Amino acid sequence: MKIYCLEIHTLNFSESQIGQFLDYLCLVGNWHEVYFLWRPILKDPEDDMILELAVRANCKYIITYNKADFQGVDKFDIELATAKEFLQIIQEVS
Repeated sequence: MKIYCLEIHTLNFSESQIGQFLDYLCLVGNWHEVYFLWRPILKDPEDDMILELAVRANCKYIITYNKADFQGVDKFDIELATAKEFLQIIQEVS
């Protein structure tokens, strides 16, 4: 799976704040087993795991800077957003 590095200064959060947020997500997250066998759907097969988890967890959004590889997720009523776009959607940044 690809890991993308977010430039911290883009959102004006400190590395510590981002770490605390990720720790919080791990704390409140739920474990989901995925049983879907409809691969491949996306251009990058490794991204199919993200889509499958989003479908299983009834997610409304997939947050990514790699929108091009996630084309077609709208079939599952899932929207794509960058981190900044998502924070704007939930009105945490202007």
